[in-house]
Amino acid sequence: FFAVLGFHIISMSCCRRMTCRGRAVQKGPDPALQPALFAHILGGSNTAGEAWMDATKNPEERAKLLLAGMNLQEKLSLFGGIQDTTGHPVGWVEGIPALHIPNLEMNDGPQGFRNPDAYQTDTTAFPCGLALAASWDPELANEVGMYLGREFKQKGNNVYLGPVLCLCRCPWGGRNFESMTGEDPLLGAELGASLIKGVQSQGVLAMAKHYLMNDQETTRQSVSANVDERTLMELYAEPFREAVKAGVASIMCSYNRVNNVRACENGDILSNHLYGHLGFDGFVVTDWLASWQTHTAQAVNAGTQIEMPGKDVLSEKQLHAAIDAQSLTEEAIDDRLLRRFRMMFRHGLFDHPMQLNLQARASSMASREVARKAAAASTVLLKNDGDVLPLPRNGKIVLFGACGQDDQNVIQTCVCGGGSGTVHPAHVVALAEGLRAATGQHTVEPCAETDLAKVAQAAQSADVCIVVLNATSAEAKDREHLRLPDDQVAIASTVGKACARTVAVVIAPGAVLTPFSADVKALLTMFLPGQEMGGALADVLFGDVNPSGKLPITFPEDENEQGFTQDMFPGIQWPDNGWGWDAAYSEKLEVGYRWYAAHGKTAKFPFGHGLSYTSFKYSNLACNGRTCTLRLTNDGPRDGSEVVQCYVQFPQSSQSPPLQLRGFQKVHLKKGESKPVSFELSDKHLSIWDVSQHTWALQKGEFLVRIGSSSQDLRIDTVLKV
Repeated sequence: FFAVLGFHIISMSCCRRMTCRGRAVQKGPDPALQPALFAHILGGSNTAGEAWMDATKNPEERAKLLLAGMNLQEKLSLFGGIQDTTGHPVGWVEGIPALHIPNLEMNDGPQGFRNPDAYQTDTTAFPCGLALAASWDPELANEVGMYLGREFKQKGNNVYLGPVLCLCRCPWGGRNFESMTGEDPLLGAELGASLIKGVQSQGVLAMAKHYLMNDQETTRQSVSANVDERTLMELYAEPFREAVKAGVASIMCSYNRVNNVRACENGDILSNHLYGHLGFDGFVVTDWLASWQTHTAQAVNAGTQIEMPGKDVLSEKQLHAAIDAQSLTEEAIDDRLLRRFRMMFRHGLFDHPMQLNLQARASSMASREVARKAAAASTVLLKNDGDVLPLPRNGKIVLFGACGQDDQNVIQTCVCGGGSGTVHPAHVVALAEGLRAATGQHTVEPCAETDLAKVAQAAQSADVCIVVLNATSAEAKDREHLRLPDDQVAIASTVGKACARTVAVVIAPGAVLTPFSADVKALLTMFLPGQEMGGALADVLFGDVNPSGKLPITFPEDENEQGFTQDMFPGIQWPDNGWGWDAAYSEKLEVGYRWYAAHGKTAKFPFGHGLSYTSFKYSNLACNGRTCTLRLTNDGPRDGSEVVQCYVQFPQSSQSPPLQLRGFQKVHLKKGESKPVSFELSDKHLSIWDVSQHTWALQKGEFLVRIGSSSQDLRIDTVLKV
């Protein structure tokens, strides 16, 4: 023992003069590392002697002290995940126990904790990101985030891979259902930031994704999103700006290229925009296998810090080679690790290490109640002719459609999309189950008939008919079209013509075409509502919850209403190289509702649309300086909530779309109640990105402030002069 101890003492002395464990070090003793090494030799733990474990110091100090106590080999070991995930979640980075560096245990996903196949246990499937966006409710997003964080913590996972903040640029995006941004960056900025704060309040790191412009799944590994700087900053980077302001710990760089440079080695979008203009002080992780065709030094120099799921481009060998070639410096290595350690100390990962337990039963009654509340708040009432809703609780109800049946294997597909967004809850509350609980066991009858004559006969026997139509999508593949299945559309039209009180419910991962809407009295969408869909729908249909959801995207009248060309989506393949594709973002700022406003087109159901069982009056709009205030009155028969939306039309000289969302508030009013609602329009709200100065530039002139219930239902306006 003493011979070994003496060897280590001599080694420590020599290390301070020469090269220790693969790197040059300064002369003299290392006060942070020396006590730790003695404790390790003696078989004990002496955290009191390790300065970075002193919780009275701030995270920045502790991160720097830890770095000072590490050698190069230890540092380089932390730049990639471990390929073998047996007994772990979808990805993990091995820590260094001797230095008290915990593992980073990372797991999907945006909609809930996605258990590995070997550990299918009890977790909660919350509504998808797009459904939460339909709530237009930052407080609700924060609450959902808190419960997501709690379940991750119970599983011993300290990194939540979410939220998704990508813009829904085109309606066919296969992962649009994961997005909390929808068609507008302000919506994603507000909701995403709130969810991040909720997750991280539980000591779990959030990882906003996918940075940047991962807006399609087709050729996602090889496509280049070719975009001008103004569009990039005003639309696509903006949700991440607010995530950074909210203190997000990590950001995931995406598969695609941006202006022909791979996102995970793109110095313009990482070093320049993310670290520079957005002020991000956390760490960047690659999407799984997104390091394909990246280069070691370029990736680290651009700002990437962790390669997932394994080490290839950022292996110790490759990193050493880059340092030896002088294309990468140890200072860059230190900066990347400093960012990570800063966040890990800030959120308690060192002081309160989690115990991995994938078999833990994380779901609870409280989390299921929040999932139900969120699904109800995210339900959008698109149509309600003759006030057919809310429904009475008596009479016979017949349910049509696969998602209306009791089969758990079938309705799992109605809960969430495929890929990283998948969650497997222990039990899904089917629509029939939820309706029965609200009305009594014998008044709800699922009908699985597909023969239209028999469908009509069943519909005629009912007092109320509910037709559930559904579509789904998944990671790695975009949707081929926006049509719902032909047989479902036929059933909806048949039932609507045979049953005087027909309600259609659409469960879908994004925009859909609704040619059957004229045949039904009421139409709702829940997007992908999570495991409590049955109870949530019952709450809305019977009026226990007054619907207040608003569309975060546009439902068009026709398939390609915005006129996407092949070069815009999915792009054009390089003629001289089979793997390369270019997608031209030639629409620039005219994404979603902005396009409809610029071209004077009316959507079937526009961005921001959503009805209520009550009505609201907008009046007395006036601006005092930059504060614009109106009076909102509930002049209908019920208590309810309205999402008041503030849009601004910029002076023509700014060359901006004629309508841009600049604020929203969800306001609850009792029947007959009236409240003032104010919007503070900051310099940022009234600025554009100046590509010559690479900064925000306040515009001067007359702004038209337009406030209303949707992007195509603007009730009141006024002029603001700047």
